[in-house]
Amino acid sequence: MDDIDKKISQKLKDVKKYEVNLILSDINNYFRIIKGIMNYLVTERKMGGVYVSSTRPSKAMISRLGAEKINMEDVFFVDSVSYMSEGPPESMDNVIFIESPTMLEMMMIKTDTLLRRAKSTNRFVFFDSINSLSIYNNENILSEFIHVLVNSLGGKDIYSFILSVKGEIPKGIENLLKMVCDNIVEIGGE
Repeated sequence: MDDIDKKISQKLKDVKKYEVNLILSDINNYFRIIKGIMNYLVTERKMGGVYVSSTRPSKAMISRLGAEKINMEDVFFVDSVSYMSEGPPESMDNVIFIESPTMLEMMMIKTDTLLRRAKSTNRFVFFDSINSLSIYNNENILSEFIHVLVNSLGGKDIYSFILSVKGEIPKGIENLLKMVCDNIVEIGGE
């Protein structure tokens, strides 16, 4: 376990269900932070859940996380980037593909659908990342989505995480996230 994994375990050990946690990461350790969070949730805490990917194709994330010895059997993906980067993707049992990161309502519907498929009694939703969504959606639409998303996640018997890279999204979106999320967890590579 490296220093970032230890920091993540320490900072996430007190998170609770029904809370929405904003994870602020630094850009230099982006994948290490994702790996550490997924390792903590899936390996240490034995959770299953939904990884919503708007940054990297699910196939790449499954491969990279699997290479880190993280058991992805009870993790399902909502993938909104594969269509754009690879064309129509091959069907996968644990992935629902969405044609574009602009289809925010569909992203929420598919997240709920997949969450019911997770076998674990302790389940999570992990959004990777608000930064990518801010590229494809205007600020007003993304703000509305964040409000609905946070209220929806906060009402569920799950652990919820929204990832954002510090300083890489419009200030209004960052401030909104800090205002509506229950906890702000900063994780860097200091």
